[in-house]
Amino acid sequence: AAMKKWIFILTLAVLLGLCIFCAWYTVTYVFEQDQAGSLYDTLAKDARASDKPEPGQDEPIPSGMAVNGDSGSDVDINKVVLKNPDTIGWLRIRGTHIDYPIMQSKSPEFYLKRDFNRQTSKYGTPFLDERCGQDSDNWIVYGHAMKDGTMFADLQKFKSSEFCSETEITLTSVQPQKTGKYQVFAVLWTDTGNDIYQFVEAGDEQYFNDYIRCITENSLYQTKELPQYGDELMTLVTCDNDRTDGRIVVVAYKSNK
Repeated sequence: AAMKKWIFILTLAVLLGLCIFCAWYTVTYVFEQDQAGSLYDTLAKDARASDKPEPGQDEPIPSGMAVNGDSGSDVDINKVVLKNPDTIGWLRIRGTHIDYPIMQSKSPEFYLKRDFNRQTSKYGTPFLDERCGQDSDNWIVYGHAMKDGTMFADLQKFKSSEFCSETEITLTSVQPQKTGKYQVFAVLWTDTGNDIYQFVEAGDEQYFNDYIRCITENSLYQTKELPQYGDELMTLVTCDNDRTDGRIVVVAYKSNK
């Protein structure tokens, strides 16, 4: 009887411990979710808030700052850079939650588990591949596929060719030639062991064309328009939660013609 009593008490203690842990985990998850959402919502609003000088009081643009011009972007990237100099761009995709800064740090995966303010966060912040320079022919950008639909989770929508044809991708960059609207031409459903999308510099025209052919041959569907040698490329990569070690890769281009 005494043994049964102790087993009962031990079982009760374990169950109570599990309940406490689950409650703690849930509260922590919800808090971090709200914190991340608030951070990026506020950042996006601040980046789009108009504080242009009055007519006749044009303000000179500091050396090294970007000019959006007629790119179609409504983000003042300079404001974001001033808050965190690791910022190299801002990505927005219509019809998705994707409306985030793009970061690059001297530490390759620094923003994998850190937010825009450099604080630890499982949400991370979209960041540029360490092999890419700001003027590389192809920007490879990574972001988490969060279960709440934020970060790069909505790249899943590009599995649909209909969504692809209706959406609009806008990149605002500290590099003016990168800023503008991008058109998706390939969507890959691959895994971590496949380096098919690991293309950074075009090299010569033949190398560029071979890459485009390889990418389009492996795409989930075909599009009408393809990039030409000299165009800017951008590759967005996230986890595919539908399979182990899966990756969704969306490849887009901006014509420089």
